Amino acid sequence: MTWDLRSSPEQWAVILKSRVLKYMSIIKYHIFSSIWSTVKTEWFNINHHYAWILDKVFNINVCLDSWCGSPLVLNTSVEFLQQHDISTSSLVFDFIYNRSWLLPGFGQTFSLSAKA
Repeated sequence: MTWDLRSSPEQWAVILKSRVLKYMSIIKYHIFSSIWSTVKTEWFNINHHYAWILDKVFNINVCLDSWCGSPLVLNTSVEFLQQHDISTSSLVFDFIYNRSWLLPGFGQTFSLSAKA
């Protein structure tokens, strides 16, 4: 159920996430929700111990999803993102060209490794 809450676009998940997630982190105070009481103990494990398979998933948000650790938006500034022409709606797929990273503002490509 924790994974369903994290990834579901269904109305129940959207509403519950709006109540329990603030600034990409879970709230620290109690709310009355039987669903949240069930999944909150596993939330950390799900969100910190999963990995994306980049060649299988094309809708990973480069700024908001935890595809390479914590979300990029938590570790950078808006100015940095704007300076490098990275939109908060950009997808990881947008930066892959010919099996290489093509990062805006860096002027070169970086080879994607097949190793984990």
